[in-house]
Amino acid sequence: NAISLDGETWATNVIDPVGGWQGGGGYIDGVYLSAGGNGAARYSTDDGATWQPAQTGTSAHRRYVISGEDRVIALGDAVNGSDSWVSVTTDGMTWESTLIEDLELVRGAYGNGVFVAHSAATASTYDYAFSADGVNWTPINAFSPNTHLTSLGFHDGQFILRSDNSS
Repeated sequence: NAISLDGETWATNVIDPVGGWQGGGGYIDGVYLSAGGNGAARYSTDDGATWQPAQTGTSAHRRYVISGEDRVIALGDAVNGSDSWVSVTTDGMTWESTLIEDLELVRGAYGNGVFVAHSAATASTYDYAFSADGVNWTPINAFSPNTHLTSLGFHDGQFILRSDNSS
């Protein structure tokens, strides 16, 4: 584990590894945070010098963390084959998790006031959805059911996706 303020100089081994691996990191209102294995989370209020443990409210792995304007969400492994948990924090320290039924969302991006997410490369069906609050998700039905996104991002005012097929 490492942190950097400039991308060139890095401090390593700064996060206490107790609680398992961390799948992604974010930042909100002066708080750095991460979430990962078995729903474990960490947060730092001193620019990463020390980290405190937290829980996302689910035991599902949190693999991707997405920072929005006033909240951060964590997505991860599917449960029950086609459902997923979304974990949301507005302060970086306390989390609430909600089960999203019939949508397997694990990766995403934020921009223009909305979160957009999609399913994993290994999903049996490919799901896409958007949300203003990270809790309530609306399916996106603009793609063929077999369209598989390989990457999703937000840049210069627009969401950009890359697919490995032309469907």
